Amino acid sequence: MSHLNHCLIKQSSRQRFSLFFFLCCFIFCLATNCRAQEISVKHKAFVGIKAGISRSSIKGTEVNLIRSGGDDIKPVMGIVFGVLFKYGFTEDLYGKLEAFHIVKGARYVGSTFYEHQNKVVTYLEFPLLIGYNLINVRGLKLGIEAGPAFHYAIGPYKYDPNNYINSASIRTPKTMLSPVAGIDLSFYNKVMNYFIGARYDLDSKKFFYREYAGTHYYMQHKGTVSVSAGILLKLSKG
Repeated sequence: MSHLNHCLIKQSSRQRFSLFFFLCCFIFCLATNCRAQEISVKHKAFVGIKAGISRSSIKGTEVNLIRSGGDDIKPVMGIVFGVLFKYGFTEDLYGKLEAFHIVKGARYVGSTFYEHQNKVVTYLEFPLLIGYNLINVRGLKLGIEAGPAFHYAIGPYKYDPNNYINSASIRTPKTMLSPVAGIDLSFYNKVMNYFIGARYDLDSKKFFYREYAGTHYYMQHKGTVSVSAGILLKLSKG
């Protein structure tokens, strides 16, 4: 059974890589067609979609307890997908509001501990970012961006209450606020914006907390790296 699970995990990882590789190739081909055009992009609003992959892990006293029994916690890969709105205040200064689905947590390895399922939480994430383009040459823009991100757990961490009968104050918070920062490489033509972005989410919220015999055990997020690609359609004229 463990060999089958390992094969399924490897197959899933290959599918995610293939999806991301296809998106990158698609956007690169589109961008190549518009690089030769003379483009002036300013004071414009865009709305669009994005998709990609993420990698996250966890830490905490509950993790230490798991490892002390011989099992382990490994980073988990996930799919990111959602929508976004982008507005250019000037040719180089822009704002961005996003809403997307993301899974954060870790993959469980082993079967010794009484809770040996993956330690994951499914969120809707809402980043509000300010960005600035360091490079702006004929429709090609490279920007840096940062801001806060609000998370709401649509799939909170699941556990079996029967395994924690003697534990008190078990909590699984549904909200999280964290800082995020990243880079954005965009290719523009007259009506579309094709982009590839990389981002780091400094999430450190405790998503599981319990008390047993006067000792606090918890699991918390340990940061998330994501890479995504997408397409934006221009809304405003100019």
